[in-house]
Amino acid sequence: MMKMNNRGAGPLAGMRAAFLAAGLLTAVLLAGCASSETGSGADAQEPVTYMERIPENDPIHTGNAQAGSTAGEEASAAASSAVSSGSWYEGKTVSIIGDSISTYSGIIPDDYNQNYPADDVDDVSKTWWRQVLDGGNMTLGSNASFSGGLTTGDTFDMSGMIATGARRMQDLSVDSHTGESVDPEIIFVMTGTNDYIQDREVGTYTPGQTSAKEGEIDVFADAYDFLLTKLDAMYPGAQIVSLTCIPTGYVNASGKSVDEYNEQIRQVAIGHGAALIDTYNCGLDPAAELYDGVHPNAAGMEKISSFILSKLASAPSAAAGMKEVN
Repeated sequence: MMKMNNRGAGPLAGMRAAFLAAGLLTAVLLAGCASSETGSGADAQEPVTYMERIPENDPIHTGNAQAGSTAGEEASAAASSAVSSGSWYEGKTVSIIGDSISTYSGIIPDDYNQNYPADDVDDVSKTWWRQVLDGGNMTLGSNASFSGGLTTGDTFDMSGMIATGARRMQDLSVDSHTGESVDPEIIFVMTGTNDYIQDREVGTYTPGQTSAKEGEIDVFADAYDFLLTKLDAMYPGAQIVSLTCIPTGYVNASGKSVDEYNEQIRQVAIGHGAALIDTYNCGLDPAAELYDGVHPNAAGMEKISSFILSKLASAPSAAAGMKEVN
């Protein structure tokens, strides 16, 4: 059973839950979100740092897994060499919203579909995101990734399958391991591959002209726009980092390229002022580094993580150097 205790704890978490339950998020997006993270007056709570809630030797959040693979540990060590001390992202709490490429059993919510461990990615230390967190000295808040998950679909979805859905949005603020409430400082967004595989309409993003609203969203560009809009509203203190879909060995029913979907990710991220890392250009070889034409093996994961860390390290801040297509 998924750990859901303390989901509603804290003023901001309560605000999120109220928006989701009442279906009022669209109105909030239009009005803007100016609430404080810690509240005020009689209801104010002393802020609790995330690290205070983690056991000293917690293997999942600190990266000290005893059963880690040598290859995964070496990848993390190599990636971390590109990170300079005092980088803007060091020490930050990170949540992840993704699809099967970002899953790992025991990390994502128990009732989410998972893909990894698979092939030679047989330890969490071999995943791209664990290597990025370790290499960048960051801490895991929540991994809300769902194997087979879509960006398009019903935003009221409570299964976790839809990235814009109520369940997934809320799970970003729940510690995947302890079930406690967290407020992510960075959110990595890696979604779109399944929309491509399932041949969802690509669409075209036009800044300020989205017609998307709560309910069924069938067009990818509209759905991704709405995803970032919701993230901006529900997590106003978080830096959003959009990652483009990696190359695949798959051709969808319409013969479209995955990079057609990536172009919409790029444009939406730029339009929202989000950070953008173009992982499509990470140098991954689909023939050698995808074990089934879609999912990375350990070498592919290392290629992705090294690229992301190099882009993080090259920008003195999220606002400098990461908001253009890399």
